Amino acid sequence: FRIVGYDSIKSARRDDPATVPLNKLTHVNLYFLNPDTLGNFEQDYGALIPFIQAAHAQKVKVIASIGGGGVHPYYAALLKEPARTRFIQDLLSITRQYNLDGIDVDLEGSDIDENYENFVVDLAGKLKADKKLITSAIAVFYKDQLSDRALAQYDFMNVMSYDHTGPWMPE
Repeated sequence: FRIVGYDSIKSARRDDPATVPLNKLTHVNLYFLNPDTLGNFEQDYGALIPFIQAAHAQKVKVIASIGGGGVHPYYAALLKEPARTRFIQDLLSITRQYNLDGIDVDLEGSDIDENYENFVVDLAGKLKADKKLITSAIAVFYKDQLSDRALAQYDFMNVMSYDHTGPWMPE
């Protein structure tokens, strides 16, 4: 089975990898690798390299999560052509450049639209051709928005069961 930990990209850039219990994990999802509103990835992720190398030394796979934590209105434009091809190529380039093991799709709410399935299928094709993983974090609230074809693309899925409770939904 898998033990997936989550760490923010900001923390992974600055923290000493020795302080992360990598020996207890099989995968680390780094959140969130999101572009700007125009679809550009302007950040330098070079500071992630020591973290990624430390994880790989422990045989832990490092996956970058996109989306997360609510709706990102710019995803509607990025998931449809012609922007989708460029967006997928940019994600693939980042996985190659920083030796990431894949992409985790954590799109929620209205980010899951009529273009979601084609985006997932196209992204999966590119990642799998590169021997990279495609995973998903799925909130139980959005399960009915996901097609069987899209779900079949994922190497595995994490169910966000914590969405059932929290400060946003008091007892």
